Amino acid sequence: MPGAEVAVIVESFNETEHSSVERLGTALDAAERAARDHGDARVVLADGAGNPDVAALVAERFPGVRHVRADARDYDVAKQAAARAADADVIVYLDGDCIPQTDAWLESLIAPIVAGDAVATAGFTRYEGGWLQRVLSVMDLGFLLPRRRHPVPCYASNNAAFAADALERTPPPDGDMRSRCFAHAQAFARQGTPMYLAPEAFVHHEALPLVPERLRRGWDLVAAARVDPELPEARWLRLGVLATPLFWAQNVVVDARRALAYGGDFGLGPVGRVAAVPVMAAIRLIDVAGIVAALRGKPVPGS
Repeated sequence: MPGAEVAVIVESFNETEHSSVERLGTALDAAERAARDHGDARVVLADGAGNPDVAALVAERFPGVRHVRADARDYDVAKQAAARAADADVIVYLDGDCIPQTDAWLESLIAPIVAGDAVATAGFTRYEGGWLQRVLSVMDLGFLLPRRRHPVPCYASNNAAFAADALERTPPPDGDMRSRCFAHAQAFARQGTPMYLAPEAFVHHEALPLVPERLRRGWDLVAAARVDPELPEARWLRLGVLATPLFWAQNVVVDARRALAYGGDFGLGPVGRVAAVPVMAAIRLIDVAGIVAALRGKPVPGS
């Protein structure tokens, strides 16, 4: 196939964890519409799971989508394999459990890269649903706040874009985490080419099962410090399980600051922001089991 300016890469990994083939189909449909509207773009499926129902979905409904099967069942590895196979100048990631909320999603996401103002951008992602999902958005996606153009310390891998040559030079680092997006964004920042938020590139993320996701999030807090030893939290690792309250307290404080200052960007009103603070602290107690497991060198509980 000839090259294209943009490749929109949709992954199927989430379908194996919490999502569905139907949701993946909705994401692929949105990706194809965005690619058609752009013109010089194609859609690529990063299939790291190998579900025959996914293959059937592509064959029956999306014959124009390039289906790239990864050798390893790994979220980041599957996406990298698809990015290498895409033959495009700009690589866009849209997860199979995420749905763009504006017609300008793709153009807003890639515009700074095409203009040469950035080598990578982060779109704005929020969990779909009511008050609790907006609170969880602050907890899990608050690193994107505030919702205006600014350098971000991390990106949501479900909604991001990269200049292909920059992604080739600076791929996500290796590690045990499901997604190494934090360390990846930090690598760009340390090179003097930080990722910038594209605030109008807005998607809704499918709601996640609470307890399994909190356990994984807690485990990832520790794993992030192992993947990136330059982080200040890395020094806590030598304390073993005694570091548990440090990881918990740090995130409770960050959650509260983000909710009170910028919770409105996730749709929380003034009263809802204040009410969110104790709720977030309580939810973080579920994270503790994942934190302890990671500090003890154990896998995510329940995995």
